[in-house]
Amino acid sequence: VGRLMNRTFDPTLAAAGIDYRQGTTEGIRGLIRLLTRMPFTGVGASGINFFDDTGVALSAEEERDIILVKSLQDALTLLAGAGFAPAFTNSTDVDDYLWGKVHYVIFNSFIDGDLNGTLINGGGAYSIPPQPAVGFPPGMPSDGARFTVDVANYGLRPTSATGLSFGSGANRRSVVEMASGAIVAKNVIPGGQDGVVGRPHFGDQVDLWLGNGYHDTYLYTADVVANAASRETFPALPRCTENAPGRCAPGGGSVTTECVTEFFVDAPIGPKSLKQNSFVINDGGGSDFDGETNGACVAHVLICINNNDPRLQGSACFPSDVKTVTIKSPRPDSRNDVDAEMGRDLMAVLQAQGAHQVLGPHVNIVQYTTA
Repeated sequence: VGRLMNRTFDPTLAAAGIDYRQGTTEGIRGLIRLLTRMPFTGVGASGINFFDDTGVALSAEEERDIILVKSLQDALTLLAGAGFAPAFTNSTDVDDYLWGKVHYVIFNSFIDGDLNGTLINGGGAYSIPPQPAVGFPPGMPSDGARFTVDVANYGLRPTSATGLSFGSGANRRSVVEMASGAIVAKNVIPGGQDGVVGRPHFGDQVDLWLGNGYHDTYLYTADVVANAASRETFPALPRCTENAPGRCAPGGGSVTTECVTEFFVDAPIGPKSLKQNSFVINDGGGSDFDGETNGACVAHVLICINNNDPRLQGSACFPSDVKTVTIKSPRPDSRNDVDAEMGRDLMAVLQAQGAHQVLGPHVNIVQYTTA
């Protein structure tokens, strides 16, 4: 089709001083309209004859047939030429012209493609197959074409063996049968569930995706447990119910209220940590969870409310229902941007605990409305 475009629309428009060239969809539609119109004239709505072979003076049908044959010969010459040598090694045997040798896809990692400046040297190691590839094709052969169920688009005017590859398609195919208590689901993605190269589930769905296959998707807890490939148990964070010295800093203030609100900071405990509510986090250290030495730290802080802290037993503090929590500092409306952000984060944690309303001139009071 591309060679036919080169012998009809392209030279005719160029001769008329028109720079515009049809895209794939426009070109195919235009050819179909001209070739299926009866009687055949080769003349479009513009009044231009696109099937005019200037080397002969024959009927419209005969010149059409000559151009079609010449276009076919152009295509065969192109396939046997240097541009397609990586795929067909200059062969003139049409049995060697297998679609999968030139129609392929590379599942590019985002760090192997210039996505918002993410291109890095060596990023091709994370693509499927790894890039740069050895041999040809450099990608994974695929069926499909333009206007097929498995849409796998390519350019209309390829001039080399890489010009028929494609780089887009369904990012997910799912089929779900809905039934009460018995939902059955199938799914496939063009890649894998794991993004770590070398692991079993890195890229393990690519062949299924290319072959229109699917895998079961487990939606019920019992099915997930029964089919689990592995399990990992994460240690629970310390609670504010440990014996001395513990890991939590009491709320401070009156001895009658310091068990109501305590704080767990995911950082090493120093001499002043629990007595003076003072924790040290070093920029870029193990307790700085942004993972960088960048002049800022990200800390993990938990608020423990209404505790039976054994360290405080025998004191005047007894756990009771919490109706209102006031954040005195850092306040969410602080003029200091860092303090304001921390204040808003604390408010968000408190608000997530139950039905509430936010009060106070500094929007720093959470009053719970649950009975």
